[in-house]
Amino acid sequence: MEQETNENRVMEIVYVANVFPYPPTNGHSIRNYNLLKRVGQHHNLHLRLLVHEKPTEEQLIGLLPFVKSLRYYVQPEVGAFAQPLRGLRYWLRGIPPDLRFSMNHALMQDLRHFIDDNEVDILQIEDPSMALYVNAVPKGSRIRTVLTFHDINFKKYERISKLEPSLKRKLRLRFHSHMMRKWEPKFAANFTRCVTMSDVDRELLLEVDSELKVHTIPNGVDTELFQPFPEKPSSMMYHLLFVGNMDYRPNIEAVKWFTEQVMPWLDQSIPNYMFWIVGVNPREEVLALKSAKVQVTGRVPDVRPYYENANVVIVPLFAGGGTRLKILEAMSLGRPVVSTTIGAEGLELIPGQHLLIADDVQDFRSGIEALIQDDMFRQNMVAQGRDCVVDQYDWGAIAEKLEKLYLRILR
Repeated sequence: MEQETNENRVMEIVYVANVFPYPPTNGHSIRNYNLLKRVGQHHNLHLRLLVHEKPTEEQLIGLLPFVKSLRYYVQPEVGAFAQPLRGLRYWLRGIPPDLRFSMNHALMQDLRHFIDDNEVDILQIEDPSMALYVNAVPKGSRIRTVLTFHDINFKKYERISKLEPSLKRKLRLRFHSHMMRKWEPKFAANFTRCVTMSDVDRELLLEVDSELKVHTIPNGVDTELFQPFPEKPSSMMYHLLFVGNMDYRPNIEAVKWFTEQVMPWLDQSIPNYMFWIVGVNPREEVLALKSAKVQVTGRVPDVRPYYENANVVIVPLFAGGGTRLKILEAMSLGRPVVSTTIGAEGLELIPGQHLLIADDVQDFRSGIEALIQDDMFRQNMVAQGRDCVVDQYDWGAIAEKLEKLYLRILR
């Protein structure tokens, strides 16, 4: 009876994030929106956000059905070398100096007052860059705390530094990665539980500190919203698709590598194709890729029509962290995927069955050719990919895992 009562318990959850969850247009916002939408049906969610610009009325309305209270704090973006004395103080305390850009006094005070005035069960903080807000919880409090690692930042920034063409930014990224490697797992010990997107990231944290209590709660996809499109009929023009934030260095390098290294070889075997680069904030070096065969869209209201027109979705990533929602979306929509190993990292997918893995030019070219030219092979992969995301990566099941974690740590 006691266990049944606990499972039916309505929890008071404070959810702190640094990305506005609506509209769900990038990895962090997609995850946060889908979890808030589902967890908020059964529990009282109090959302606290640190954002770079004031949200629109449409953004606020999009979240109100799922949250009991919502407050946001605007912290405008500043240059990387702003507030140097504050950065020095962070460094002297062993805290990565870049975290100063995520610290907002008004948000910290709000959390402290809210916790003092209410019976909070869970404080969940999204991303280690926001982890210092756990200091809003008084020592000895019964509140349970959860830190979500969308990425393992020290790994992500180390990889990105290898791609960065600017020496100044490369050195800054390496310094930040070095600081985060020391601080990130150490500070995570202040939380009741940590959550990673994959077992790969979980093991990476545990290698640094085996005492951490880390659970894998993966990224997902709304398999009801992302229903499979019909098989795209054969045509004289084939569409290859990349989806992602186009001011993110790993995505920039991915599309540059594909256009410069893979496309010249594809021209010899599949002359009639278009490469679509779909995503917000394309930098000048991405816009410069536009040609008779390369389209750059910028922000779009809905990515699904681009998936519908795609013959193959490509993910030629050689850096980054976390797990790629774009792969799960493509598979849910019935579109085949060719990805690098890093692009598919952390997803429990079987190469050759759910997607193709290719880490060099020839394998990438061969993978695209096989999916376009072999109807039976493509159709089998699409069917198995869809079954996989429904069974393992639907947001409904993932939200249930998160709720079970809350109840477990409250016992």
